[in-house]
Amino acid sequence: MKKIILSLFFIFPLFYSCKSVPLDLKTYSPAAVISVYSNPSVPWYNERTNSETVDDGILSGAVNRLINKTNPEVETSQERINQAASILYEKLKDSGLEVITPQNLENSSVYKNTGKDFFDYIGNTVPAAGYNAITSSNGKLNRMLCKESGSKSVLYVNFRFQKILAKDGVRNKGVSARLVMTVFATDSNGKKIVSREYKAVSENYTPFINTSNWDKEELISFFPALEEKLITQFINDYIAYY
Repeated sequence: MKKIILSLFFIFPLFYSCKSVPLDLKTYSPAAVISVYSNPSVPWYNERTNSETVDDGILSGAVNRLINKTNPEVETSQERINQAASILYEKLKDSGLEVITPQNLENSSVYKNTGKDFFDYIGNTVPAAGYNAITSSNGKLNRMLCKESGSKSVLYVNFRFQKILAKDGVRNKGVSARLVMTVFATDSNGKKIVSREYKAVSENYTPFINTSNWDKEELISFFPALEEKLITQFINDYIAYY
């Protein structure tokens, strides 16, 4: 029994020490932010099924966006992702991380030749101003991007704008905003260093005008605070302030 206790005594500090050393992106600075993009609308999120009720798919998404093109949830898509990209850039800089953006990659043949995929051509993704919506990458691409940009890491950031029912017990009382932010990063060798998803729901909600109508502009107004919240969480998790 004494031997077992003694063994556990020495094993525990080893596990503890490994867990207590967080990754600091400053050790991978400068970092090239390669892509910041989002979905083009604000679909319903279903908590029970962990899925979107209306999908921004190949046909359904395109048809819905055409029908609802004057809907603020659709027509403000570029504004939403531009604001998110701006907040991300400013907070990364304020944290002391040296940031390389696509504007600094004008001479990178790799970045210029990173082609669009099918979903980009049908308008299923909305890149922030100055960015391409690069929805996938590989180790070779990331190594080449780092080499041509002079960066030590590359970041890809995706925002998913959604809406969710606000409830009072079992009664639906309105609509809240929900935001999902996914961050993926590799080092200059193409090795994954960050793969993290952040989620948040607005504290406020817009009441139902009737069972199928709500103030869509008010709903959109909830997203900037969520963008700020999730980006701040990411910064706190991966960048040390010192």
